[in-house]
Amino acid sequence: MHRFDPELVAALAEGTLEAEEAAAFEAQIAADPAALAELAKQRAALVAIRAAGTPKLEGAERTTLRARI
Repeated sequence: MHRFDPELVAALAEGTLEAEEAAAFEAQIAADPAALAELAKQRAALVAIRAAGTPKLEGAERTTLRARI
């Protein structure tokens, strides 16, 4: 089993790698079930984060936050 850089897996999941680099890395991990599972988890996490939206603070929450910073 290969050990792949988790930062590279995350970059692939985010879509921030250049197309050539992404294709080469995907070819490398294609035979590694653990790496593919990690990539799937990263992609699922990104979908969940993006779907969550921006949190909104009420006035009292903003005041409390500012006081504690």
